[in-house]
Amino acid sequence: MVIFAYFLFVAAPSIALKTQKVYVRRGDPVTLKCNYSGIPTPSLYWRVDGPSANKDVRQGNPVNLIDHNDLMGSEVQTLTVKNGNLQISNVDDLDKERVYKCVVENRLGKASSNVTLTLVGGMGFTSSTVLHIYIYIS
Repeated sequence: MVIFAYFLFVAAPSIALKTQKVYVRRGDPVTLKCNYSGIPTPSLYWRVDGPSANKDVRQGNPVNLIDHNDLMGSEVQTLTVKNGNLQISNVDDLDKERVYKCVVENRLGKASSNVTLTLVGGMGFTSSTVLHIYIYIS
């Protein structure tokens, strides 16, 4: 008599850290990481909520965020998902009011993790800011 047995392991999605705070300088790029697991492999997307946002960002579909209060329209931020990580092209003042959420799901469930950005250092100038200083001597 021969008995065959096999085991099928499945697991609901999970994320290592439920809440993260990332410190970054204004104007710098940043990559937000999402360390997740699940069987079958979960699908992943990033949700961005806050000023000039409220969008989902998925692998292969970059999203551009525009600051509608920027009268010159020069500040465009590109969000890209690569290998499950969210890449932000340049951090701006609106990022301190936004919440970035990594969301993973498979047929067994869903998990998410929030990431907030804290801006540090500098006087608010980015690498593209031109500062004109005039000195008057009388």
